[in-house]
Amino acid sequence: MKDFKSYPFVVDKHNNVWKYIKDKEHFIKVTPWKVGEDRRVNKFVIEKLIIKNVLTQMKDKSKVHEIINNRWREINYSWIHDDKIYYVEEFNSKNDCLKAPVHKFKHIYKDRYGKKHEYFEEYRIGFYNGNIVWFNPYHYFPQLCVWEFKDINKEPVGYNHWTSAKIVRPIYNDKYEII
Repeated sequence: MKDFKSYPFVVDKHNNVWKYIKDKEHFIKVTPWKVGEDRRVNKFVIEKLIIKNVLTQMKDKSKVHEIINNRWREINYSWIHDDKIYYVEEFNSKNDCLKAPVHKFKHIYKDRYGKKHEYFEEYRIGFYNGNIVWFNPYHYFPQLCVWEFKDINKEPVGYNHWTSAKIVRPIYNDKYEII
């Protein structure tokens, strides 16, 4: 068995993936899960499954992320929040994410002469590997810049990362309206 710090992912025969969380000394499932499912697995349980050849350890992040992205892209997913049903459908086209409406956040600044100007930052909301996210294609489409989503009225800040448009999907409400 290889060290979990060097080989932080394990995969089963159905391409379910768990990632090692060093600080917690357990693994967490990162491929699709059921709502309410406890995604944590004790590292000693994982060790036993590796010894029994039920799980395979993986190190190559790009291969693991490809497995994770493909698994999330293949599923329909739904959840309830504030007594409302939301869902995403299977991936159809890299342009699906652009169906999501644009949300604008106004910014005001003063130029060197003290004159006020305004501009708007634009984002869309999508579903990315089990998370609701803000995203923006900028001029790199089909690459998207993705941020953590906190609230529809809060502009994303801080760290972001890039992903492919074929992984981010629009979110629908129970009336089949894209939010």
